[in-house]
Amino acid sequence: MANVNAPFGLRWLGLNNSPSTPSDPIINGTIVAGSTQAAYNGDVMIRTATTGNVVATTGALGAVLAGNIVGVFQGCSYLSNASGRREFSKTWPGGALVANGTIAAQMTPLEGVTPGLFVIQSSGASPFTLANIGENCDIAYAVGTVLSTGYSKSGVTLNFATLAATATLPFRVRGLWSQIAGRGQPGTDDTTPFNWVIVSYNGFAQAGLV
Repeated sequence: MANVNAPFGLRWLGLNNSPSTPSDPIINGTIVAGSTQAAYNGDVMIRTATTGNVVATTGALGAVLAGNIVGVFQGCSYLSNASGRREFSKTWPGGALVANGTIAAQMTPLEGVTPGLFVIQSSGASPFTLANIGENCDIAYAVGTVLSTGYSKSGVTLNFATLAATATLPFRVRGLWSQIAGRGQPGTDDTTPFNWVIVSYNGFAQAGLV
């Protein structure tokens, strides 16, 4: 069955030695007050150069690999101007009038930890195959989707067009979702675009296999 184009960003799968790890580690960061850049569940967060705050990336990551990639956005909390109380959300909607003060972001760490495994949908140019395992790749950004109040999913996908051995590419292809998921499950058709790929963060800037 052909895959459905329904990106969800980076979804935690587990550690390299235990791909069924039930929960992902969480770190905290700060989104600057009034930030207009929305963050959706599964987006990649980068550190701003001047303040140390975090923000969702809106493009490829190759140029910011060195020390600026922080983690994968899982949610946030902030003092809501609308309700007057602290809100917990899987989305930071962005906007100067949404929150009073800074926004506390929760992220699955990428930098500074043992690389974990994530599942991500391919960009759709061509399906990833077993032959691509070991190659490096970048992401393609698209605006996420708000599913309901407080819930969202990222629009980030894995960009097939960037596959290369280049050491500065941020993610390493570790496998295909079809290798561990049941036949007929979403993302398991490796003959059509939009299949799902297992990746880890290339934080050590290792050259990929060719």
